[in-house]
Amino acid sequence: MDLSTITSQLTLTNMGMVLQLAILEGLLSFDNALALAALVSGRLSHPEDRKHALLWGIWGAYVIRIGIVFVGVWLMAHEWVKLVAGLYLLWMAVNELWLKKKDGEEEASELHNAEDILNRPDPNGSRRASFKKILGVIVAVEVMDLMFSIDSIAVALAVSDQKWVLITGAIIGILMMRVAAQFFVK
Repeated sequence: MDLSTITSQLTLTNMGMVLQLAILEGLLSFDNALALAALVSGRLSHPEDRKHALLWGIWGAYVIRIGIVFVGVWLMAHEWVKLVAGLYLLWMAVNELWLKKKDGEEEASELHNAEDILNRPDPNGSRRASFKKILGVIVAVEVMDLMFSIDSIAVALAVSDQKWVLITGAIIGILMMRVAAQFFVK
């Protein structure tokens, strides 16, 4: 890729899309940051452990989000995928609005069991969390990042189909979410 190809992509329209994605990512990331901060603060008491979990979490989030961008762009190139995705969204809306069963208690119980597993005390009794516990929090952060990235990528794919615009928006969104999460963790 030569310099003229790169500069031809830096149009006012594309830069506007990046700005639009950054704003949308920021709006979508605020509640995500609160959830990540609660997760990390609730499971790790030492500030250094929290810092490490968020740092490793951000790198994993970048890998996941960029991978999802490439898969999303590939999927959006196929009309049948758009049709199936649209039908799935309609089914979800109908299910959520009219057919939803009273599963709330069962879901709450499953969530509580998962929290118990992740919140087991450190057997060494040390103030710093064990590597295993920090790794568990990092995995939980990555799972949350994956869940949070679905709405962000769906919005991004509606704005543009250019990979560099989507990846730039994703990078800015993840960075905004992490800055906010670090603010809430303190």
